[in-house]
Amino acid sequence: MARIEVPDGPGPERERLLMQHPDVALGMHAFSQAVYEKTTLPARVREVARLRVAVANGCPVCLNTRSARAEAEGFDEDAVQEVVA
Repeated sequence: MARIEVPDGPGPERERLLMQHPDVALGMHAFSQAVYEKTTLPARVREVARLRVAVANGCPVCLNTRSARAEAEGFDEDAVQEVVA
């Protein structure tokens, strides 16, 4: 996979990358807010779907992020493991 040079510094790599192009970061933020705030899906259903997508993509970073988010939405660890199994 191609690598993009990301400046060293504090904070997550994704944030440091996005700060190289603030207009892109603002657009991504607006899209993300729309997905979370203007949806008819209940939060629990949305997080189950996102967990399954992370599993299907085989992305460990996505899976860790989604698992943490699911737990923040009230899933216990057993429920998360059941979804990702």
